[in-house]
Amino acid sequence: MVTPETLRPIRYASVDDEPQAHVALRALLAAHPDFTDAGRYASKASAVAGLARHPVAVLFLDFDLAGSTGFELLAGLDDVPVTVLITAHANYAVEAFERGVRDYLLKPVSADRLALCLDRLRSLLVDRATPRTPKALAFFCGRGHRLVPPDDIFAIDAEGNFCSLLTAKELILVSESMKALESRLALFGFVRIHKCHMVNRRHVVAFDAHEVTLTGGIHRPIGRLYRDAEF
Repeated sequence: MVTPETLRPIRYASVDDEPQAHVALRALLAAHPDFTDAGRYASKASAVAGLARHPVAVLFLDFDLAGSTGFELLAGLDDVPVTVLITAHANYAVEAFERGVRDYLLKPVSADRLALCLDRLRSLLVDRATPRTPKALAFFCGRGHRLVPPDDIFAIDAEGNFCSLLTAKELILVSESMKALESRLALFGFVRIHKCHMVNRRHVVAFDAHEVTLTGGIHRPIGRLYRDAEF
């Protein structure tokens, strides 16, 4: 039997243009601590950008969004989470399941119906190790976001209040701190090895107590406090 104790925390986000809908959903989810809130969005644009930066395992999605629909949002995602449609309309169910939606909840959602939905999601997600690595991750670069495939990044180096992403083709300066990047990239194979350096495990070819060697003969030092890093 799948129980909350058998699962790692399940990251979820919700998309709804009604603020009260987010409040109501989170009140119901408070009874299920194995599901952890990782974002709430009010529009297609904010959801696409936010989910690129902060991927989740489960998406609770309203159908009616200002100027758009939930189906249009799903079509705009490169990496689609397990999706539950929450709507006041019963007539979209067939198309929803044809589009891969896993469950269909009618508003107002009851605690019992949500509990049944979550049990189904736990069974679906029980064998996962980590969220799937998306095709690209979004990084803030001053005036906008830059999409970079995670496999292209060899190392990330602190540059004062900024960080640089080292790829085979270029060095990309991003307006994010090392601490913030470490927090969101750990799920995708990146490991902190120094107060100023993080590396992509996929590109580690050798290491000792003092240094990591990456693809292409690139070297980064291992800080004393990070010598227990797992490669």
